[in-house]
Amino acid sequence: MFGIIDIAKLAIGAMAGAALFYPLGQWRGEAEGRAELKAEIASAALAVERERVKDDARLSGLSDYDLCVRHLEPRGMPVDACLQLRGVQTERP
Repeated sequence: MFGIIDIAKLAIGAMAGAALFYPLGQWRGEAEGRAELKAEIASAALAVERERVKDDARLSGLSDYDLCVRHLEPRGMPVDACLQLRGVQTERP
C-alpha cells in the first residue's frame, strides 16, 4: 500500500499546502473584520451627526444670554458675566 516515503511526501505536501493557504485565510478573515469595523464606525458617525443636527436646531433659537447661562450654570460658575449679553431694555410709553 503506502510506504514511509509516500506518507512523508503526503505530510510534506500537506504542510506546504497549509503554509500556502493559512496566510490567505488569515488575510480574508482580517478583511471581513475590517469591513465590519468600518460599518460600525459609519453607523456611529451617522448617529452622532443626527444628534448634532438636533442640537443645532435647538441651540439656534437661543439668545446669546441663554447660551452663556447654559454654558456657565452647570459648571457652578456665576452667571453675572452673562448679564451684559441681555441687551438694552427699552421702555415703552
